[in-house]
Amino acid sequence: MCGRYALDLGGGELVDLLGCRGGTGGVFTARWNIAPSTLAPIMVASTGAAPRLDLARWGIVPAWRSDGRSGRPLANARAETVFEKPAFRSAAECSRCVVPARAFYEWRRSGRRRDPFAIERGDGALMCFAGILERGGPMPGFAILTTNANATLTEIHDRMPVLLNETGVADWLAHQGGDADDGVRLGRLLHPAPADLLTARPIGDRVNDVRHDGPTLLDPPVREDGLFGASGCSEDPEP
Repeated sequence: MCGRYALDLGGGELVDLLGCRGGTGGVFTARWNIAPSTLAPIMVASTGAAPRLDLARWGIVPAWRSDGRSGRPLANARAETVFEKPAFRSAAECSRCVVPARAFYEWRRSGRRRDPFAIERGDGALMCFAGILERGGPMPGFAILTTNANATLTEIHDRMPVLLNETGVADWLAHQGGDADDGVRLGRLLHPAPADLLTARPIGDRVNDVRHDGPTLLDPPVREDGLFGASGCSEDPEP
């Protein structure tokens, strides 16, 4: 799964770096503890050659939840079944998006402890997650696609976000008309990232509280004696 991530660039910087057209995403300011229900930038297809940067709320409420109250919004969708499940099929066929991130967080369970890790690209570049977008309601919502964890992450968690390279981003955003072969063709993009692309390192447990923000969330854990060392918490991170 992917339950938190960091994006250390503002909307204007993202427009320039990603070669996007400006959209509502331009008002975004950097955040280091993006959680489900948060507004965050996404790349969507546009009528021009370049994608547009918009804002959407993280989490999809399927259209068949007509009362809007049946459970929490769905923050993740399994890549293996996204073109089949009724909750996601329409968005996967016709309304795909890409979610930029600098890092994502995962927690390794050890008994009652859950130790947080930051997962980043080894070269420091932005990551681009495959996503789907549900446009119904007052604010569009998105879900991040997940797949099996690669060798770097298997000891932390069994799932990870689907990462797209530059070509994959273009392919994922193209052909928004729901072609019959999209599920097969695009399914080839939805695989674990190479193990040597990512690094995983322990961080302090302040990330567990969604009210905490700032670049220090990516700092290593600190023991009570002030030295860097292992740290953890005895309770699950807040959703």
